[in-house]
Amino acid sequence: MSGTLSRIATWIQVFLKDYLSSLPFKITGPVGTVFWILSGISEPLLAIIALLIHTCPPVIYYLQYRPFGIRINSTPTKLNGGNREPDKIAEKHGAAKLANGQCTIHLLCDISDYLDEFSIRFSTPEEIEIELRDIPCRSHIYDRKKCVLQGKDIEKYNFSIVLEVYDESGSQVREYPLRIYNERSGRVIEEITLKARY
Repeated sequence: MSGTLSRIATWIQVFLKDYLSSLPFKITGPVGTVFWILSGISEPLLAIIALLIHTCPPVIYYLQYRPFGIRINSTPTKLNGGNREPDKIAEKHGAAKLANGQCTIHLLCDISDYLDEFSIRFSTPEEIEIELRDIPCRSHIYDRKKCVLQGKDIEKYNFSIVLEVYDESGSQVREYPLRIYNERSGRVIEEITLKARY
C-alpha cells in the first residue's frame, strides 16, 4: 500500500513541477485569482468561472502532454560530403530520412529528478531495425529483443542516445512510424516519421 502511495506522490510531484512552469499556468493562475477575489465581492457566478479557470487548464494540460518525467528531443542527421550533420528541415517536420535504407538519429533525454527509475521502449514496424550505438550510462540496461532501455538508481538525469535505423526489407512502403514510449505508462513520448529515400 505504501508503495502505491509513494508512486502517486511521485506522479503528483512530477506533474506539478511540469505544469507550474508552463505557460497555461502562468496565464490562468493570476486570471483565476482575480475572479476568486471578485466572486467574494459580488456574483457567485464569478466563483464558478474562477473554479473552472483553475481546474480546466491543468486537466487539459495533463491529457495533452502526459507522460511526465521523461522528455526526449530528437535530431535526425544527414550525410553531407561524407560527414553526418543535423537535418534541421526533417527535425522541424518530426521526420528522419532513410537514405539508402538507413539513418542516424540523436536523442537528448531529460529524466525528472523526481524519478528514481525509467523505462523507454523504441517501437517500429517489423521491416525496420533499430540499434543503439552504445548504452548511454553504465547503470542502464538495454534489452535488444524488446528494444527497451531501463535505468534504475539514476545517477545521470541528462544523457544522449544515438539510434541507428535500418530498412533492409526492400519494401515499397515510403513512410514508417518510430515511436518512443514511456514503458511504465504506455504513452508515446516522441514520434518520428521515417521517410524512405532511395
